[in-house]
Amino acid sequence: MRTVGGQKTLYTECQNKVARLQNVLEAVLVNRLPVSQACKRENINYLWFMRFVKQNIDAVTNLEKDRVTVTQKDWETWREDFLRDLTRKETVVPADFDEVYAQIIMELDDVEREVLQLRYQEGLSLREIAEHKHLSSERIRQILAKTMCKLRHPRYRWQLCLGTGYNQALEKLHSAQAEYDRAVASKELEVQDLLNEKIKELSKEAEGIRAETECVLVDTKKLRENPGNTNLYEALAEKRRKTTLEELGLSVRPYNALYRYFACNHLEKNAESVASLHGRLDLVRGIGRNSEKEIVAVMKQFGINMAE
Repeated sequence: MRTVGGQKTLYTECQNKVARLQNVLEAVLVNRLPVSQACKRENINYLWFMRFVKQNIDAVTNLEKDRVTVTQKDWETWREDFLRDLTRKETVVPADFDEVYAQIIMELDDVEREVLQLRYQEGLSLREIAEHKHLSSERIRQILAKTMCKLRHPRYRWQLCLGTGYNQALEKLHSAQAEYDRAVASKELEVQDLLNEKIKELSKEAEGIRAETECVLVDTKKLRENPGNTNLYEALAEKRRKTTLEELGLSVRPYNALYRYFACNHLEKNAESVASLHGRLDLVRGIGRNSEKEIVAVMKQFGINMAE
């Protein structure tokens, strides 16, 4: 419990640390354990413990208590202090923090690792670290700032704040992303195969239409060379009557213009009606130059040159 009504409270943590403090005192006074060993067993900073036991926290004769200069920082472990400086906010220490921290600091150089240990795990001030390292306090501050900047990188920060669960979640995310990428690639191949098959089908249809057109052109040529061949002429006329406007394969603009014209003039919507506009395409409203060229090209397969 860290915040109640917007104000910070350490009630639960204080209860926990008081119990741990009692365990340390019992271990030292009853079981005769060394202070450092007892503090380590209860995860209490040795220097803080030594400062705390020197405080005058006994009741005085007038039943009032002396003011004890124990702050929130005094009640915290070095892990909480480190994470607060790292994230610049109150952060709950994960259960496996020590394991993650030990792995990450191995990627730092010796000086950065030692300064980090002296500052947080040993609880020394910048001046005390500077005296120990025979450097200036400003130089120690720079080293510490550089080290914390490194550890704020998401690669390290999220592991320190969330523990090994972060790596597990990240692995699952990468696995899911890889599975998604494989599914997308498989679907793309499937779509590409369908497109290739459709292209082959359309190519075959286009080849058939091209062959049929060539036959019609040959027949048209024969008809021009021999106008008396009424059978061929009638065959082309029958084909024009049976070919609907939709089967001509015109684009949208000429198709719509011809459809409106035939509907208004009560004409059949077929190639024969289009042939009746030979030399009179200007009667159809909305047909431009490109549409006329398209109609001329389509009607050649029926033996009609609309441009003449």
